[in-house]
Amino acid sequence: MSGLTNEELFAIPFRREAVAVQGANGEEATILVRELSEAESEALGAVLYPVDEASGKVGFNANLHDARWVVACAINEDGSRRFADDELERVASLPRGIVSRLADAARKINRADGDQPAADAAKN
Repeated sequence: MSGLTNEELFAIPFRREAVAVQGANGEEATILVRELSEAESEALGAVLYPVDEASGKVGFNANLHDARWVVACAINEDGSRRFADDELERVASLPRGIVSRLADAARKINRADGDQPAADAAKN
């Protein structure tokens, strides 16, 4: 096995997954979600798990949790982000089943599957 050059390392594409959803006319369509970079993952984590400055304890932000995953990870065919950060409320207005399916796929591709139990606990 040979080592990678930095050029080769930074050319590795981000993983992506197509998620099947039912379109407006009942036809099956797909939405792509992708793996986040380390920097993007850290930024999302700071919103989902804010640290209390006084105590240093990590909290859990359940507000639009799944929609935040979708906004961060949904992409167009060309790899560009499908949603801008300011479209969070719009994404949250989509049917729950679609948001949940997309968020689950986003967490899985980003190896954050353990995030879902925390979200479920926060809803109760």
